[in-house]
Amino acid sequence: MKVSVISLIFILLNFISISKAFTQECLITEAGPFYNRVYTSPNINLLTGGYAMYNNSASTYSECGWAPVAVTGKACGVCSFLGLCAAGICACLGTIYTGYEASSFTIIDCPLDDYTWAITLASGTFGLIMIRRRIK
Repeated sequence: MKVSVISLIFILLNFISISKAFTQECLITEAGPFYNRVYTSPNINLLTGGYAMYNNSASTYSECGWAPVAVTGKACGVCSFLGLCAAGICACLGTIYTGYEASSFTIIDCPLDDYTWAITLASGTFGLIMIRRRIK
């Protein structure tokens, strides 16, 4: 009995790790409310032939952009309301916003040079306040 329980746990853990190894993420590149967001949870996609529809509630946004780690070359989409893919046919109640899949994406950090004027203004103002307090 112990051996069968341990074997069953081992098989389940392997299945979970294998299924996580095939997880993909979808970056929406089409302009709209889902633009520049990465989606990680796919909807029900049955025999789609490569196209995947993703759930529109679980996303991460980046102001400066994304860098794909390993692009799969497959197209993906997010439906604005409710979407489902089965047997190569995708249906959406709403609008489909398209993008592409990758094994994962990393956030591109925003360049600090765009904000140097604000940092300079803030530090200069702080310096003037400190000098005026010492003079009094």
